[in-house]
Amino acid sequence: MNVQKKALIFTTLILVLLLSACGSNQTKETVAETRTYSGVSGEVQLPADPERVVVIDQDYVGDVLALGVTPVGAGGWVFETPYYSELLNEVENIGDKTSTSVESVTMLNPDTIITYDDTLTEQLSQIAPTVLIPYGTYDYRERLIEIGKILNKEEKAQEVLAEFDKKVAEKKDELFKQVDPGLKVVIIEASDKEIFLYGKSFGRGGEIFYNLFGLHATDKVEEAAFEQGWARISLEAIPEYLGEADHILWCSR
Repeated sequence: MNVQKKALIFTTLILVLLLSACGSNQTKETVAETRTYSGVSGEVQLPADPERVVVIDQDYVGDVLALGVTPVGAGGWVFETPYYSELLNEVENIGDKTSTSVESVTMLNPDTIITYDDTLTEQLSQIAPTVLIPYGTYDYRERLIEIGKILNKEEKAQEVLAEFDKKVAEKKDELFKQVDPGLKVVIIEASDKEIFLYGKSFGRGGEIFYNLFGLHATDKVEEAAFEQGWARISLEAIPEYLGEADHILWCSR
């Protein structure tokens, strides 16, 4: 075998090895670009680090923002509340939970969609990987951790909760320097014909006032609303349920 042939064979082997190595690296990179999330609705292949997130339901927008992710699209009343006004300036409104615009979601080219509306899950899954989190499946702490898993922000979720716990302890100490811990506090929403009572697991601050601060509602309210999270009463029943309350927190949207 002459020198030229030997050189050609050697060069060919080098090229084969290099191409093989490149192919192997590309495969590893491709694998690293996605991961499997296992949730209540089964397994979903998600981007390693989601960048274009659409949150169909308003209730989960705060969790996503808390984790340092600004969604490209969101739905519901979040665009009307002052708490979110400066955080959603460049976020597309894709409609409320009763009229989500699938066309708008598609135009946003999302890489991850989060929803609790199981009627749209199949349709949304045709657009991008979609994670279903039925409302009430988790409490607020569990939900933040779960969304942290979805967005690959688990460490950030733990940091947010630790900071939250610190603030709760500070505010609880401040509060009980001013008021009696034995005060009865009731949380309500009202319409023209009825009153809605809220317990310790249905938002409106109940988790904080009742679970974290350790305050109590009236006995009648606790009996009616604490197990389910909420209850409905007539206007005529106000004295019976609210008569012994020291403070009434009126929620409005």
